[in-house]
Amino acid sequence: MFDKNLYFATLNTQKLGRNFLYFQSIDSTNTYAIENKLPYGSIVFADMQIKGKGRSNRKWSSISDQNIYFSCVLGDIKPENLLQLNIIIGYAVCDVLRKYADCYLKWPNDIMVNNKKAGGILIETKFSGNHLEKVIFGIGINVNNTHFEDVLKDIATSLKIVSGKDLSREILLAELVNELEIKIEQLKNNFIDLKKLWAFYSCCLNKEISVTVDNKKNIFIEKGINDYGGLIVSDKSGIERVLYSGDIGYDFCS
Repeated sequence: MFDKNLYFATLNTQKLGRNFLYFQSIDSTNTYAIENKLPYGSIVFADMQIKGKGRSNRKWSSISDQNIYFSCVLGDIKPENLLQLNIIIGYAVCDVLRKYADCYLKWPNDIMVNNKKAGGILIETKFSGNHLEKVIFGIGINVNNTHFEDVLKDIATSLKIVSGKDLSREILLAELVNELEIKIEQLKNNFIDLKKLWAFYSCCLNKEISVTVDNKKNIFIEKGINDYGGLIVSDKSGIERVLYSGDIGYDFCS
């Protein structure tokens, strides 16, 4: 059972996470946050998600009482800044997880530890006509589970597998929310250089990667990101281009 008292004792934010909704089981924290009227900074947390989601409507595997699954409600992010938001959330997660494991990012939203996926980020939006009414970001972190489905066991890991220790989900969640509030405010106020910091967080910088765009697999060298969070890549001829969508495969992760 999640100890809310321990969570709040560790939380030191102004707004994020102060309104905290806890569920033992839920279809999806993102879906709940999208469909319900919640104030800015609300956190929807679940011990288990029945229909957890990843990017491109992929299923997110969920185990009860072992990991962190939560969504946060934002409302004042410009549509053109959503990819930047995704990147800054990844930076915040890495900064916290690096207390426990050697953590990096695989563009745009995979949390990587020992070249395996330890978590992910999913941003969703709700529009009213042409007006962006609500932005939700969901984060899933493999914390204390040690067993994965066969399809995942070669590409997934957890903090416990790496550290050999059980970690407090309550403390870890509060640490994440604390850092997220700091990083999001820095982004809003242009106090952070996403492009410059990418070298500190990327697991693939200057390495060969495969990127699937529109169901077509391409081989590139990752060269960094631009100011908007787009991935800069070069092909075999050395010609550079910027990607704003696509999935980096696990082929060359090493």
